[in-house]
Amino acid sequence: MPNFLATKSMVSSLFSLCRTGSFFWHTRLFAILYPALFMATDMVTSPVTPKGMLIFGAGIGLITGLIRLFGGFPEGVSFAILILNACVPFIDRYTKTRKFGMTGVTA
Repeated sequence: MPNFLATKSMVSSLFSLCRTGSFFWHTRLFAILYPALFMATDMVTSPVTPKGMLIFGAGIGLITGLIRLFGGFPEGVSFAILILNACVPFIDRYTKTRKFGMTGVTA
């Protein structure tokens, strides 16, 4: 989930300039790495397609950053993972790859 960590770092650095809290407070090591490595990569609830995995990781990073900055919870990673887990069927449906030789119509 490097895209999750990259997105979370970008959101934290962007908003640490205009809000209280430093970049290092928002990207504490264990509080980000444990959910990124063990919770978000659960094979049952994560997307199957490569583009879907990128969208999933970036979405978790964005929602985590927004919950931490504007919400009342210090940790928004679990909520972000749950929200994006609900969106996984839609992400997989719209990022599905086509078989070679197929036209725009899918069954």
